[in-house]
Amino acid sequence: MNIELKKSVKYALNHCIPWRASLQSKFPEDPRNALAVELLTRFSADADSMTDYQLGLLDPHFSWADEYWHTTLRTVVRRVGYQRTIRTFDDFVNTLVSYLQHVKTAA
Repeated sequence: MNIELKKSVKYALNHCIPWRASLQSKFPEDPRNALAVELLTRFSADADSMTDYQLGLLDPHFSWADEYWHTTLRTVVRRVGYQRTIRTFDDFVNTLVSYLQHVKTAA
């Protein structure tokens, strides 16, 4: 079990929540920010109990020293609430894996 991977995902999710909440206050007419805060909060809790399958999908792409990991993770976290295909933690993990595969192929 990769505890560092879980910490990285959880940190990115938790780091984005206050930013989305501030946007929610700034733009109360945009329901996407409220949805993003709700989903990010739920996903942060889900990160604590990541399945072996989810860890197995992410582990080949994870490294604390890999700028692609951090940049891609940040990108996908910021899409939560805005990208309609990210509604569950599984959706989040699958989207992250897809983006990471694309980034590694393009590099």
